[in-house]
Amino acid sequence: MHETIKKNGLVISLAGFAISVNTLPALVPLLASRFGISTSSFGMVFLMQYASFTLCSLLIGRLYASYCIRLTHILVVSLLLSSTALFFIGALPNFASLVVMMVIIGGAGGLVESIGTTLLSSAKGSNRMLYSSQFFYAIGAFLSPLLVGVLLDRQLGVQGIGRSIALFSLMVGIVVWLLVLQPWNRKIERQAVRNRVGPLQQAPEETLREHAAALEGPSSPSSHFSLLFITMITYVMLESSMGSWFALFMHQALHRTLAQSSFALSLYWVGLLVSRFFSILVIIRRHERVLLGHLLLIVGSLLLLLTDLHLFGDSRLPFAVFVLGLGCGPMWPLLVDFCSRIFAKRNLLMYLVGAGSIGALSGPVVTSLCFSLIGIESMLWVFLVYALVMAGNALILVFLFKKGHKSRLPLDPSSTAT
Repeated sequence: MHETIKKNGLVISLAGFAISVNTLPALVPLLASRFGISTSSFGMVFLMQYASFTLCSLLIGRLYASYCIRLTHILVVSLLLSSTALFFIGALPNFASLVVMMVIIGGAGGLVESIGTTLLSSAKGSNRMLYSSQFFYAIGAFLSPLLVGVLLDRQLGVQGIGRSIALFSLMVGIVVWLLVLQPWNRKIERQAVRNRVGPLQQAPEETLREHAAALEGPSSPSSHFSLLFITMITYVMLESSMGSWFALFMHQALHRTLAQSSFALSLYWVGLLVSRFFSILVIIRRHERVLLGHLLLIVGSLLLLLTDLHLFGDSRLPFAVFVLGLGCGPMWPLLVDFCSRIFAKRNLLMYLVGAGSIGALSGPVVTSLCFSLIGIESMLWVFLVYALVMAGNALILVFLFKKGHKSRLPLDPSSTAT
């Protein structure tokens, strides 16, 4: 029961992280007007935010490998820190201070996601918990633009919006603190660690290392890993760019109000949320078919968006945005899960998670550069290029493994279910 409660807290922590990270994009037009800068300048904010995210993700791994540190304490402190930083976002005096604040939020987010994913993947049934954690991330990402839209409709300013969402994120952080650290059980836990009477009573660090050793398997071919690596990068580039810039696209290219733009972005997160929830309930047995099916949804929804906007106005835009979210939903855990099944080398899985950080780092700024050159009206074409690149790489990878590497796939029937 103690471990189950703790894992539930780790899963929920992704929601708190998502709320803090995804609040800024919906506020870009207001903050740009306040500081007297162009909206494209926020590409630098997103770049610094995700650079901090990537750096802290790598740094915590290095520290954990070298020192005995309490990962759960760092996760809780990071979650509370990001909520506190968001509370002051509306009172910042200049653009430079906004960059600093988003660097803090990005770094804290990197720690939360890295630690939460590591601790969840170290437990039995980690794939199920992995999908669950991404589902809760989608909840937080959906709530952010929705709350911004509701508060804008009530004529609340940036400062009031930041404080309101920060308080909500802080409440999530307190819930995570109670579930993960369980202060009422500290004496019992310390005694259990001393006694070492069962596997569930081992120290987290020891459990993680034993689990890592158990997962080390025979060598698998890695010559085609670059295809999966590029697929992960381009997917996260698409997801991070969608979260960062789509509300601005709606406001400037389609001339919607800020509230309407936030609500439109929330439809994407609703689709993503539904898709991730479905992936928790249904056992995935044919990963390559599910992966290609979601890639088809992504490409098809973007083509529908482009066709709709150029030929029929935007009557089907809400549906297309929702379908795009459905397609993107389980892509990140699917790619991670797919990698763990076709490559036995554990370090390749770590590299794939790193590819996601690269995509999160480069996506918003590359997209910003593109629409600065060709206009924000063409942003959906940039998204389509991302989708075609990752779909092409995934198709080639699946074809190669179907053709020449079937014998290398895991033979254990238990490994064919999430």
